[in-house]
Amino acid sequence: MMIHLDKLTSATLETSPFEHCVVPEFIDPQTLEALNQDFPVITDPANHDPEKLSYGPAFKALLEELNHADFSDALGKLFGVQLTGQPSTITVRGQCELSDGDIHTDHWTKIVTVLIYFNPQWPHQEGRLRLLKSASDIDDYAVEVTPEGGKMLAFLRSDHSGTDTNALSESVEFCK
Repeated sequence: MMIHLDKLTSATLETSPFEHCVVPEFIDPQTLEALNQDFPVITDPANHDPEKLSYGPAFKALLEELNHADFSDALGKLFGVQLTGQPSTITVRGQCELSDGDIHTDHWTKIVTVLIYFNPQWPHQEGRLRLLKSASDIDDYAVEVTPEGGKMLAFLRSDHSGTDTNALSESVEFCK
């Protein structure tokens, strides 16, 4: 397996400022290296449908694992929602742009948003995702997530699940 479901199933569900969990090394460093070699070449800051991209066999295997019922079952159990049988969307993003930092709440059609980060390291102060306490103040945050090292962030969409980045998707998004 490329993903560590055991880390997801043993993750602590945090409730402030809204239901979320952060799973370090959801993908271990050795696997992450192989995935980065097979990651699609993306030259623009947009979400892409993986079916329209070219990538290697390791990345294909990851997509298959994330589309498997074991993943949606574990995620649904953690958040106390039924995800199996619900439609899911996976998008891939290779980079962000300055305008991606707008405060927003995910669309009401989303149930759980999952971000998986592919950067081996992230030495920058910028580019971290903040889980906001307030929908109007970017500096009023409860958690700041560094986009690195196979880390996974998942959160239950709600009317107050505000974040300070636009790098979110229907269900799972890969961020590099």
